[in-house]
Amino acid sequence: MSIAAFIKQDLIAGIRSGEIGSDRLTLNYLSKRYRVSVTPVRVAIRELIKEKYLKKGDNGRLAI
Repeated sequence: MSIAAFIKQDLIAGIRSGEIGSDRLTLNYLSKRYRVSVTPVRVAIRELIKEKYLKKGDNGRLAI
């Protein structure tokens, strides 16, 4: 399993459980949380947007 795939699965679990809210959906916060660069976080976020778990607003902010 790739790092991005792990992050994606963990974010799905966190969103479903309510542990992760929109206030914590920033690249900086998530890269620190997972102790990785922003690249695998971006990949995971991109897939979550494509799968409709997340929405990206006109201002670039992520929302559940």
